Amino acid sequence: MNILTALIRKEFLQELRSREILLASITYALLVSVLSAIGVHGGFINTITATKISPMLIWLTFLVAATNAIGRSFQPEIEHGAIDLIRIAKVPAPLIFVSKWLPLSTILIVTVAVIALTLNVLLDLSLPLLSPSLFFLAITIALGYSALAVLFSPIATHSNIGSLLLPLVLTPLLFPLFLAAIEHTATILSGGNSSFWFSFAALLSFLYVLLGLNLYQFVIEE
Repeated sequence: MNILTALIRKEFLQELRSREILLASITYALLVSVLSAIGVHGGFINTITATKISPMLIWLTFLVAATNAIGRSFQPEIEHGAIDLIRIAKVPAPLIFVSKWLPLSTILIVTVAVIALTLNVLLDLSLPLLSPSLFFLAITIALGYSALAVLFSPIATHSNIGSLLLPLVLTPLLFPLFLAAIEHTATILSGGNSSFWFSFAALLSFLYVLLGLNLYQFVIEE
């Protein structure tokens, strides 16, 4: 537990110093949100229709912003040889995975909040931003997304086309997760109370985390 705490602390301190992933994700989130709002207003879409398509806008914006922001999430360990030192110290791979997964999940939860708030203001929507259902959905999606991102980032970093490879690998795998996110968000906005899509998203996120915990050792050894 002390090792895990130290690793998580290292990741948070590294991000606080560089703010690379956080600033990149928020910048992309704001940029894509503004472009989406311009497109909606340019298409003379009324508020009712904008509210109906807002689930798609929120999660598509999140997918674009997050995927572009995390491209260098594993790069510092490669550049400074930190990952080699951790492996020499025989730190279990699952602990390394969790130490990267939790900080990245925190950043992505903040990113979702920024996107929802920005679109809510720019499109004059009435989204239930303080809804517990949306809050838990955002956490679930962030946990699942970050699990796959952490798992595949080392592979993309070692590739000559790393910036292109990560989106190409992640997007197909994340499609069912984001489908569930869009459908459950639409259900919440329509006043429904179905838990199917949330349960589906939670199951997928759980499976992604299990994959990360069990496969990360083979990924960082390559």
